[in-house]
Amino acid sequence: MIKGRVKIFAREMTGSFFTTMTAFLVIVAASGLTVTFYSISSSAKTYVKNKFGRSISPDIIRVTAPEKDSQSISILSIFSDSSGGFSEKKFQQIKSIHGAGKVEGLLSVNIPSSAGISILSLNYRTDLILAGAPASMLGKNERALKKLWKHKNPEDPGIPMIVPGVLINTYNNGLAAANGMPKISVSMIKQLPISLALGYSSVKRLDDYFTTSGTVIGSSNEISIMGLVIPIDTAKKINRLFNRENRYLYADITPSEHKDTERIKQKIKKIGLVASTGTVISRKILELMGKTDIFTASLMIIIISLAAVAVALCCITSLWNRIEYYRTLRILGASRFLISGTVVIKFSLMGFAAGALSLALTKAVVFRIIPHGLLQGLSLISGTGGNTTIFLILTALIPAVSTLPGIIRIFYLEMNRN
Repeated sequence: MIKGRVKIFAREMTGSFFTTMTAFLVIVAASGLTVTFYSISSSAKTYVKNKFGRSISPDIIRVTAPEKDSQSISILSIFSDSSGGFSEKKFQQIKSIHGAGKVEGLLSVNIPSSAGISILSLNYRTDLILAGAPASMLGKNERALKKLWKHKNPEDPGIPMIVPGVLINTYNNGLAAANGMPKISVSMIKQLPISLALGYSSVKRLDDYFTTSGTVIGSSNEISIMGLVIPIDTAKKINRLFNRENRYLYADITPSEHKDTERIKQKIKKIGLVASTGTVISRKILELMGKTDIFTASLMIIIISLAAVAVALCCITSLWNRIEYYRTLRILGASRFLISGTVVIKFSLMGFAAGALSLALTKAVVFRIIPHGLLQGLSLISGTGGNTTIFLILTALIPAVSTLPGIIRIFYLEMNRN
């Protein structure tokens, strides 16, 4: 009996060579078309993601304290012991947010301070705001300044200082213009010595105040405060010497990817801070990527549907042409389950083989025509990842399911010895 079943299966696999081969070639063609389109669409999505999603930096998120908790960054802030901004603890919470690629903070020096300046034959002393910043906040055009941005002990002379561009512009367009004084430039203030009194201002003096000196090493337009900027390690040491808490005037976050921007802003809100972005590049990039995904997914559904219909029609036609042969097998004593099982196994194996062949052929043809470097993210065509397994399962399953009308006919039509 087993030998007879094996013969029936062997004849089924080799019988009707023309119709079987036609169905096989149709499956190969349909599968190849699907694989080719999948490869091109995957490459298009990867191109959009790399070309726009990664080459264009995400929007920088500016994090500040809420207005009710934040103190104005003005000369008046040095008169008060109360601190604005947000704490070191919240700054560390910001840094721990998933997707926050780079986090930089502008640290407030929370003590009264003043500076003695000699420039343009003028000698005067003024109360001063100091803030600490890492070298990375000085801007891409300030690489030369970053090499000098190494100073930790505030009691040592020669603290490097940066004058924000907004402070220079305010002086030139305000004080200088109103009083007929000469304007200043960045080259004029470079290497300008400044006498610093830390813990001492015109209205308040701390018991442990001391004097030191600083040197202006340049200007930066990346930091916008009405004061001088010093290395952040020096600013932390000053706060520690006067037993003051480290508090940040603001922090800038550069998300790892555009898609992280809105999620990070929501996390910032939960921490109790305010997050804002100056542009909407990330939102536009995400909209472009979303539309690309919808377009390619829609076309993919259409291609797969057409390919599945073509395969199904060809398989059922091939099966229908052999109905009389199956009737003969029933007359000779073959059971319905044996015939049905043989048919299902035949078309499943044929679909699997056609799918594997289409993958190999498409890979050879596509990679020969288009350089491999231009096709990125092709886990299906390269034979890696779970997509390949799913594809081969579908190429075996669709032909097998397509035989159901024929199987139903085998079961329910009059096909017995009488």
